[in-house]
Amino acid sequence: MFRTPLILGLLAGMACGIALSSIAPSAADPAQLGRLDLRASCPHFADQLEAELDAVWARERLFGDVQVQLVLDDGRVQSVRTRGRFGVLNSAVRTAAQRLSCGPQAPAGRQVFSFNVSFIDPDRTRRADVARR
Repeated sequence: MFRTPLILGLLAGMACGIALSSIAPSAADPAQLGRLDLRASCPHFADQLEAELDAVWARERLFGDVQVQLVLDDGRVQSVRTRGRFGVLNSAVRTAAQRLSCGPQAPAGRQVFSFNVSFIDPDRTRRADVARR
């Protein structure tokens, strides 16, 4: 399957963002705080985000990162916060994340996830690859 520059950045962002994110179930006891992976709760979220964001990337041609905080409650998206340089990308990522369908495999209870979505310049990536050779 052909991966757009968006998904390459998305996957790289997930690898960094999720690995660094702290996930806090709704519990007052700090001993109950754990680390979870969004892929365990919502296994197809990367494919869903890619499908939603491909058109935005192609239309806008803006490059940058969008930080995302996603709150799931019983497998349903309850809230999404985004922060990034370009409002149009923030809005598109927020809308795409709000439409995520995680299904019944998601653990019960409240979960908070943080990750990055990166819209990357494919020409810059190619230039970097050539420079490394």
